[in-house]
Amino acid sequence: MVGQAKQYRTELVDAGLQPLVDAVEEGETREDQAKDVLGHSVLLGIKNAIDARNPVLNTFRAEQHSVTTQEFVGGDRWHRDTAADRVRRSVAEHAVTSRNVHPDQSAVIEREAKKKRSHKPLRQL
Repeated sequence: MVGQAKQYRTELVDAGLQPLVDAVEEGETREDQAKDVLGHSVLLGIKNAIDARNPVLNTFRAEQHSVTTQEFVGGDRWHRDTAADRVRRSVAEHAVTSRNVHPDQSAVIEREAKKKRSHKPLRQL
């Protein structure tokens, strides 16, 4: 058991974790804390290795990402809230253009719209 502990200690020191080993040996860090610190250190090492190999991830900034996300959400909300108005306007513009291009058909539609009953079937319009 003691030999195995020495082997683990050597492996941890060789892995660059001398400060953690010293903190545990001197009683500055409890065993359960050391496990958390080791886990955090391993994950941080993996993150740093990935960042070093990938320039996009290396330049990622959470604060800027949050700002950009909020700007997108605001723009998307505006787009969603104004979409119905844009569609109504587009339909109205198209209707006016169509009525101007085909005044005879426009007159028929207008006459039918003014009637209270006996409208022509849509197929005949």
